[in-house]
Amino acid sequence: VNTKHFTIERSSNQTDFYSIEKVKAAGNSQALKQYAGIDKNPLEGVSYYRLKQTDVDGGFTYSKIERINFATVMNKLLVYPNPVGGNIQLSLPGYQLSLSANIVDVNGKIVLVAKGTINNINQQVNSQLNKLQPGFYFIKLDGVQQHYTATFIKK
Repeated sequence: VNTKHFTIERSSNQTDFYSIEKVKAAGNSQALKQYAGIDKNPLEGVSYYRLKQTDVDGGFTYSKIERINFATVMNKLLVYPNPVGGNIQLSLPGYQLSLSANIVDVNGKIVLVAKGTINNINQQVNSQLNKLQPGFYFIKLDGVQQHYTATFIKK
């Protein structure tokens, strides 16, 4: 109710928080709304996150602080939102090199091939995503001596 925007904040010490992304809110809505954001440059090791909800009148509240250890999620392929309706976001924290990607259906058929950095692959996948039938898919990324696999559902 009366929400202007959400700000995702990060800290390395639970005291000094910095804004990493701002997401516009719907304002007032009777329907359930979902919002998403990403830390595109996560700190190595432990980070602390909180959400700042700012109202149209300038008032704000904070969520509880969440602790994430990126040592456990670095080099892990993340796919979101999942299930996918419109666009998909692939994230591979800590990996900046060129990759090749295959999206494979449940029958093992390759339905999409993309190459480049993770950002290039995101663009290529999103440009073709509307051609995929609803269902369950695997995405396989191959890098230099590294292989990553994740699953997603296309609505």
